[in-house]
Amino acid sequence: MVTTTEQKAIEETIVETIVAR
Repeated sequence: MVTTTEQKAIEETIVETIVAR
C-alpha cells in the first residue's frame, strides 16, 4: 500500500518529468 506522502512524491516526479520535456 502506497502512503499519501509517497503518492504525492510520485505524482510530483511525474509532473517534473513531463515539464522537463
